[in-house]
Amino acid sequence: MVQDLVVALDLRDIDNEGRFLKAAPGEPFFALKRGDVLISSIGFGSIGKVQVFDKPEPHGTVGEVTVLRQNVLNPYFVAAFLRSPIGQLMIERYITGATGQQHLYAKDVAKIFIPVLDEKTQVEFQRAAQAARAARREAKELLARAQHAVELAIEQDEKTALVSL
Repeated sequence: MVQDLVVALDLRDIDNEGRFLKAAPGEPFFALKRGDVLISSIGFGSIGKVQVFDKPEPHGTVGEVTVLRQNVLNPYFVAAFLRSPIGQLMIERYITGATGQQHLYAKDVAKIFIPVLDEKTQVEFQRAAQAARAARREAKELLARAQHAVELAIEQDEKTALVSL
């Protein structure tokens, strides 16, 4: 039995699960599926952020995230388009409300025109997104190792630090 289910994803860094909120067992939530495109739909500074959900374990979301669930276009292509300057302009077109209380409604997201490219080109967007994500993870790991080595060099000596790398 799952003790805690991840409920709210942080769309700034979908790989940083330490920033996710948890739900108690039995608490209802909207379950995400691999390939869902997530759009932050409330709040100045976060509205319009876009991510592709691709995690295997149970995750859900809250009302501040609009979920695009479809099976026609590659979700990585859809996300790349929505992050592009023209995609962001289309999103901004439907943002309503005052500063700090901005909203993007699902009914308006449904009005956004997304061009259809051939499947091969759409898959190239997926490969590029996955390669960038893997490179970001590797960079974080390398940075953590380097920081640990610096700490060892300060606390012990340079030789111990170099061996740790």
